[in-house]
Amino acid sequence: HVLTTPSGPSRVGGNWKVTRGEVAVSSSSPVYLPLASGHPLPRIPPNPAARDKEEVGGRRWSSRERPTTFSAPPISTPMAAMECLQAHSVQILGIAVAVAAIGAGAAYLYLSKKPKGSLDPENFREFKLVERKQLSHNVAEFRFALPTPTSVLGLPIGKHISCRGKDSVGDEVIKPYTPTTLDSDLGYFELVIKMYPQGRMSHHFREMRVGDYLSVKGPKGRFTYKPGQVRAFGMLAGGSGITPMFQVARAILENPNDSTKVHLIYANVTFEDILLKEELDGLASNYPGRFKVYYVLNQPPEDWNGGVGFVSKEIIQTHCPAPADDIKILRCGPPPMNKAMAAHLDDLSYTKEMQFQF
Repeated sequence: HVLTTPSGPSRVGGNWKVTRGEVAVSSSSPVYLPLASGHPLPRIPPNPAARDKEEVGGRRWSSRERPTTFSAPPISTPMAAMECLQAHSVQILGIAVAVAAIGAGAAYLYLSKKPKGSLDPENFREFKLVERKQLSHNVAEFRFALPTPTSVLGLPIGKHISCRGKDSVGDEVIKPYTPTTLDSDLGYFELVIKMYPQGRMSHHFREMRVGDYLSVKGPKGRFTYKPGQVRAFGMLAGGSGITPMFQVARAILENPNDSTKVHLIYANVTFEDILLKEELDGLASNYPGRFKVYYVLNQPPEDWNGGVGFVSKEIIQTHCPAPADDIKILRCGPPPMNKAMAAHLDDLSYTKEMQFQF
């Protein structure tokens, strides 16, 4: 007796060959009556001996050496085939989505992982001078290498570092400086140093040559900044006090997610004393709607069209944002200038919360 699917059975060598959904049995078989009466087949217990020795591909394999084989479930109708394909498609889609999610998560973790800085707030570390560029008779730019080409200094915006050296008589001296580079500058940091004739740390920098090492500790400083915390900054800088202003301004302007505006007043004695003028003019050109710089000279050249003399209340009123809760005025310059600027700002109704001095 044969229970068969529409394709029908076939006989090979005296035995019934079961194809697709067929089941071929004889009336003497112990499974015939259950099948004929519609009852399910009894569960046949496994044969350990048969399980231990199976014939696969014409060869008998033991359970320990048996090759792995796979078989697809029988497909008896076009509808079943479609359902099978759909099931496999769903499985493949699920796997693809899972792989994409894992890849995206790994990429996010990699990109969001902040590199470890090269500074130590408690101990001095040595950094090698790899380039020295003379900008004027008393100003030079010093480039120091970080541990690797992809290392970052790890200096938050507006912070400074402490540099240690020796003065002209060999005594140790420590002075704060603000790098003009950011953590987006990989593998190095730069200091623009104005060397005064009687400056103790100026002597150390004046004597430095490529290959020498500078002892540095940091970060230091009270200033903290988060993108968008104010609508606008006003900056009052004098001489070498431009370095923290330049660092903050550059960080703001180069951040595409920060719309803060920056208004800088920069005072010097002569035109030759202006530090980073090319870089400042570049920021003004690249970000005309967000960065303004106004130069003031005490001894200007004949063709000068900027401010003349000292920074006055009128200059501040004209070139800085008016007093408001969402603005801040930053000051950094020689002590006499800082004192004069604080008095001007008080007279112009800028509260203490609206002011910060580096």
